[in-house]
Amino acid sequence: MKDYFIRLFNYDAHTNLLMTEMIINAGNPEKPVQLMAHLLAAQQVWLTRCRGESFTGALWPDWKADTFVKIIEENSKGWLGYLDT
Repeated sequence: MKDYFIRLFNYDAHTNLLMTEMIINAGNPEKPVQLMAHLLAAQQVWLTRCRGESFTGALWPDWKADTFVKIIEENSKGWLGYLDT
């Protein structure tokens, strides 16, 4: 079962990176940037809940598209690390 979730989280990170590339190549349109930031923040919300922690960030953060790659990598690392616990 763990391997299944690892595959899902790896697919999620890969797909989010592709979406980020498309958003940047499209000139950073406002609505897709907002939605992608929300999606990435929601991943962080659920990860903190799974860890039994409190989420202190914003659910609709004002992140720029050029920060998404780092956030995607951090989210992926966090989820894969959580699966190891």
